[in-house]
Amino acid sequence: MNEDGKGRGKIRLLILSDQTLFARSVEDMLRQESSLEVLGWERDPNRASQAIAQAHPDIVILAGLDASTEFAPAVIAILRQDPAIKVVEVNLQSNDLLIYGKELRVVREAGDLLMAIQQSVSRMDELTVGEPGLPQ
Repeated sequence: MNEDGKGRGKIRLLILSDQTLFARSVEDMLRQESSLEVLGWERDPNRASQAIAQAHPDIVILAGLDASTEFAPAVIAILRQDPAIKVVEVNLQSNDLLIYGKELRVVREAGDLLMAIQQSVSRMDELTVGEPGLPQ
């Protein structure tokens, strides 16, 4: 809840990018939105996990020419630390946007793993090529 007790507080964002111009532009744009709080940005992949731990963001934005590779250890750490954090990757070469999430399941027997795989594939089959956000 926010200070006036009405609804959720601002969505807290942290930007991870080694592309200074892009990061500053995104930061400036997002700061214009009253529902968002930009916590800043980190350009060094080696300090990304620490920045996330200190900032406690709701969403982490990864942006770069190959952000998922550069910041891969940080992304894995994010998803392990806090399943509520969403990770949004913006690929500056392809203009793709990927949203990473985490699903935690308890596996008690081999059949649980098989069921998880089948459900994941079933969900993927429900999506069709041509839907917004999917490759053509």
